[in-house]
Amino acid sequence: MTDKELRKLKRGELLELMYYMKKDLEELNQENRSLRDQLNAHVAGQADINKEILEAVLKTAKRVDLLCKANGLDSDDDQELLVSTKSDEDENSDKRETEQ
Repeated sequence: MTDKELRKLKRGELLELMYYMKKDLEELNQENRSLRDQLNAHVAGQADINKEILEAVLKTAKRVDLLCKANGLDSDDDQELLVSTKSDEDENSDKRETEQ
């Protein structure tokens, strides 16, 4: 509705328009609160999932560390293994690129 059309409205029509606009605003505010509550619940659930994942990763890392120690590998051996694995991956990547 344009400004010109609004100026032509009578007082009763303006009050009715304001009433319905306020009613719409209240409904939108309620919907907004509901959506925020849903979002907060989702975020809280995701935080729990992330915590579980982190705990599983840490537990697995400890197990790998224990296995390495049991097999006589120390951190220097781990570094060499990581470097050799990385260079192997780079070589395989280069081969794939040249084949394409």
